Amino acid sequence: MAASESNLDTSNLDSLPAVIESVSLAQRLQSNELVRHQNALKELEVQLEEVVDKVNASRKEISENEKRHFCHQEEMLETTTSCETLKKVIFDLLEEDFQLKTKLDAIQQKLITDKSVHYKYFESMANHEALAVELEKTCPIQMALVKQQELVLQLQTEKEQLESSVEEVSSSLGKDPMSKIKDELCRLKKSKNELETEITAKEKQLQEESQHQSCLLQDISVLKKRNHAQLLRLRNQVKEAQMRNHQWHEQACQLEKQISELQKVITEKES
Repeated sequence: MAASESNLDTSNLDSLPAVIESVSLAQRLQSNELVRHQNALKELEVQLEEVVDKVNASRKEISENEKRHFCHQEEMLETTTSCETLKKVIFDLLEEDFQLKTKLDAIQQKLITDKSVHYKYFESMANHEALAVELEKTCPIQMALVKQQELVLQLQTEKEQLESSVEEVSSSLGKDPMSKIKDELCRLKKSKNELETEITAKEKQLQEESQHQSCLLQDISVLKKRNHAQLLRLRNQVKEAQMRNHQWHEQACQLEKQISELQKVITEKES
């Protein structure tokens, strides 16, 4: 039994270095594994920090995107409201433009009618003036006056001839022939006075007719001026209406362009 114990102790002593070496190797392996795990842990910690940073950045970006989205929604709401307002303004402008075009058409039609009436009236007045001139030439009163004036001139010539011949006859004739000559002269003077009275009456009638013609010509002149003023006023009204129509058309085009641009912006934001 003592021999066996001695053998056991000897074997244990022989295997102790191997055990120590084995333990040392195991410790080195564990140490290397621990270092490897520590390095891996550090790498994981670094990766975790990067992931956390990325998550925080993503959260910040999401928050900013949400703010921008909210701002975009508010802008879209304001833009939509503005578009509706502009559409209403354009509709009102188009309605007013239609009414103005209707009024302009009515004014132009009235202007055409007035021009036609004015032309007919002017033509009628021209015919009336020509007729008045012709009547002055062929008026019985005027013709009678001319004849009476010719007759007066003829009687004055005859009177002068008779007066010139009285002195020649008076020396050779007696008292009775002289009396006859005086009677003849009295008769001629009476006839002359009657003719002058008739001429005066004719001249009075002619003067009244001339005054009537002058009044007609004055009325014609007044009507011409009135029609000319009315025509100028209508032309100015048409011109002003055309200018307003052009301005409103340009405003409507600008508003339509703004609406188109706003709708394009809304479409881009929605997409």
